[in-house]
Amino acid sequence: MTLKNGHFIHECSGKNDTLNRNTNTIWVVKEIENLIRDASTTKPIQISDIVHRRFGVRVSYYTAWNARNMVMEKILGSYDKGYVLCPELYVEIQKSNPGSIATCSREDGKLKFTDMYISFKAALDGFIKGCRPILGLDGCFLKGKHGGQCLSIISLDANNDLFPITVSI
Repeated sequence: MTLKNGHFIHECSGKNDTLNRNTNTIWVVKEIENLIRDASTTKPIQISDIVHRRFGVRVSYYTAWNARNMVMEKILGSYDKGYVLCPELYVEIQKSNPGSIATCSREDGKLKFTDMYISFKAALDGFIKGCRPILGLDGCFLKGKHGGQCLSIISLDANNDLFPITVSI
């Protein structure tokens, strides 16, 4: 290996595609952080391939997956901290948007976030004044660390566009 542009480059002529157990997640995070900042959709297998091309070593899918998650947490923050802030968000919504409906529930004793419902006053007024009297329910599963579901109630406005009314997590 030689040092080039601040990185060690593997220059062996032989092929060695075995996993290098000495390459840990912290090292991979340091090397790929700028890449992930530019392309947050980079998959773990792509990270493994990039590390192999740049340094000539293979890292496991698990190591690449952990490294990607660590970088994304640095960029976006952790799920845990986000759920801890939900009760504060609920209070701020009610203070800054009078007439809005917002609730936040937590498990008794543990103070663990369970669910949140938000419907802004402007959305409620818009539904009453300019939407068809039909409601639709849509949802998706949250595939993050904690899972769950995100449900939304929508309507159609005068231009046949979707009009969000409320969101539930």
